[in-house]
Amino acid sequence: MSSMRPLKSAMSIVNVDDTSLAMPSTSTLHRSGEQRVVEQVHTIKRTTSRRTSSRTSGSTSLSPTSPVQIISFADALFSTWGAPNGKGNSSITSSEGKGTDPPITIGAKPGVSVGPPINPPDAGSHGSEINPEDPGSNGNSKGPEMTMKEAVEFLSKDDETYRHWGASYIQHNTFIDEEAKEEVSKLNGVSPLVSLLRSPSAKVNQTASAALRNLSFKSNTNKMEIHRCGGIADAVALLRETDSVETQQQLTGLLWNLSSVDSLKPDLVHALPVLMERVILPHTTGSALTSSSKDPEVFLHTTECLRNVSSKHASNRNAMRKYRGLVDSLVSYVQGCVEAGNPDDKPVENCVCILHNLTFQLEEEVPALFNRFKALIKTDNKSKNNGLGPIACFDLRGKSSELELAKKRSFDYPEVEDPHPQGAGWLIHSTTLQTYLSLLGSSQIEETQEASCGAMQNLTTHEGIVSSVMSQMIVNKLDGLKVLCPLLNSNKVTLQKNSVALVGNLCRNPNLHHIMVRNALPELLGILSAGTKEGNESDDTLAIACQTANCLLMKEPDSAKHLINNNLINALTNLSQNEYFPKSKKSAAVLLYNLWSERDLQSFLKKQGMSKASFVNDVTTAAYKSVQIID
Repeated sequence: MSSMRPLKSAMSIVNVDDTSLAMPSTSTLHRSGEQRVVEQVHTIKRTTSRRTSSRTSGSTSLSPTSPVQIISFADALFSTWGAPNGKGNSSITSSEGKGTDPPITIGAKPGVSVGPPINPPDAGSHGSEINPEDPGSNGNSKGPEMTMKEAVEFLSKDDETYRHWGASYIQHNTFIDEEAKEEVSKLNGVSPLVSLLRSPSAKVNQTASAALRNLSFKSNTNKMEIHRCGGIADAVALLRETDSVETQQQLTGLLWNLSSVDSLKPDLVHALPVLMERVILPHTTGSALTSSSKDPEVFLHTTECLRNVSSKHASNRNAMRKYRGLVDSLVSYVQGCVEAGNPDDKPVENCVCILHNLTFQLEEEVPALFNRFKALIKTDNKSKNNGLGPIACFDLRGKSSELELAKKRSFDYPEVEDPHPQGAGWLIHSTTLQTYLSLLGSSQIEETQEASCGAMQNLTTHEGIVSSVMSQMIVNKLDGLKVLCPLLNSNKVTLQKNSVALVGNLCRNPNLHHIMVRNALPELLGILSAGTKEGNESDDTLAIACQTANCLLMKEPDSAKHLINNNLINALTNLSQNEYFPKSKKSAAVLLYNLWSERDLQSFLKKQGMSKASFVNDVTTAAYKSVQIID
């Protein structure tokens, strides 16, 4: 029986041409409220020692929080009025989030997450002894009776004591009662609160900052009103001036909340100079440019904010890529944590997600960054014209020439890599790629791993010289398959999906096929052999595993024969008939058809007692024809 004509070319069944942005993890969302509260107790114990209070001065010493939620958008809530237990050293946090299921081959798209609220110390530490009827007298420890209307009216009083009291009342009530946020909005209380950010009283603008942070928690209406009243500009101005750690925590928490609204992100980009000077540089480089403290809460909130800002709009990403020192600082911080054996630090996750987002559509948005890569084509074109070599025996114009170049040479890394990267140059440098691989191997935080994988996906996703160079850096220079191949069997569904997609991207480079057949193909076929029997319910993962295995098996059939067995063929057959997995159904059918169409493999399959009907039938023939490209 003559072998059938092998498949010449086929269109991709699963889209692998897009790049990705970070999305929130949903792991926190599935925990019960009780479980989340238990987790917060540990945070409370760690932060209790940092709190101070002063009854005589009435200063607001606000309890910090450690947000438990995640990636690309966030809200944080804070209250200073009165703790339910009356003790003042408790902090209860909560979180929620939502996101969209990510397209398989690109990693992840942005979603929404919110940070935690903060329960206050007792009212006695924050002005509850001030009686609104007599600001100079002491009231009872339970605090005065007041309505929200009166609290809003207090905000416009000339006496700073009244202003502080009104802001504290609003802060507390918007913490314990969601409806209080709407009430403040209806009473037009947002504008006078924003104006208090300009108060000469440190305790007033600190409390106003925390009240605005509460008001903006899970309320887009209040976020937009804060912005309309100039709240972003005033918050940034106060952040530039204040040396109070508590005020910095509330202001950066407020900016974090506001950053969840896409339309506000461009204005938050304008906060970069202050965020860099007052937070990022002191925390990541030890800069002595300012007297800012290196408070971990302030840094955490800032990285959460920038993580949100980086997830939307090319103009935002370009502004961040170009801002002097930002990318350098983020990379330096992550590398420092990895070297110190602290890969699970929460800001590490945020920084890696920012870097992931900044690689999104990088080749299209910053083409000049790849001039060294493009120079390879020009060099080979010159060699062709001078008759100096056989490499450029084709038209060196357009993407087809890039593909041919990728097939014909391995790259000299010093030739394409800047020895002294700066700014966005770090996004494509092998040192940063090595950091991603280190995090994949050492971090226990799934979001950090996914972002590391996603960044490399973004850099290898398109056909052409850029993807070819980045792929060879990952595989040949950094020996990345040692890290990536074990992840193909990860029990974390999204991480496995992203790892399979990244390996699929790497497979586009013909120079890597031999090493991938030895290292990645056994793992890919293992995934396919397991099929849907071991809880793998990702249609996308199975589809890409089929496509990548198809490519490698057709390129080096002799090297892969020993990996083909009855268990694999039976699993592929079952998958090709599974209507619940439409993408992998088609991919498995095409793979079966191609296995029989390859002459050497067909002979091997016959010797194993397998029949043509298992490989060529109505299902596989229809799938094969559907993906053929007519020349």
